[in-house]
Amino acid sequence: MKKRKLRKNIGKKGASTVTIVRAFGIAMAAFIIVVLIQYWRDIKNDTFLEKNYLARDISLLITTAYASPGDLTYCYYGVGNYKGKFDYLIENSKVTVVDSGLPFIEGGAIYYYADSKASPVQRVEISGKDSENLAVLQIVKNNNGVKVLHKKVGEDAKPCEP
Repeated sequence: MKKRKLRKNIGKKGASTVTIVRAFGIAMAAFIIVVLIQYWRDIKNDTFLEKNYLARDISLLITTAYASPGDLTYCYYGVGNYKGKFDYLIENSKVTVVDSGLPFIEGGAIYYYADSKASPVQRVEISGKDSENLAVLQIVKNNNGVKVLHKKVGEDAKPCEP
């Protein structure tokens, strides 16, 4: 008995099955490529990592101000690097960062900071609607407690006051 290759024993029904399987494989590969490209575009436009970084950074600064001995004045110009891309809310022991123009309850990155009940930080809302202005946080700690002040500085940028 001769050994034959399997391809030669495929009849008409087998040939159509092979063609269907190959077409299905090509369609699946194309679908996966399209899905991966769409996923890459979504991640490329997502700002959650930036918002999360900023929320953690600002909350760490406020916690450091509470823990530092003596008086402290710190100017944070990091929020200005994004020129109106995000809005910030500092309240109730948490920092919330959202895309500019969105309410603070939707799609924001939230990070908590250590709070001193003796001198809680007042509500500080930083809006990025004036995209040409630089938003500045000034964190001040003295005998009266910790205060986070917000100010916008335009072209005549002045440093924070000690």
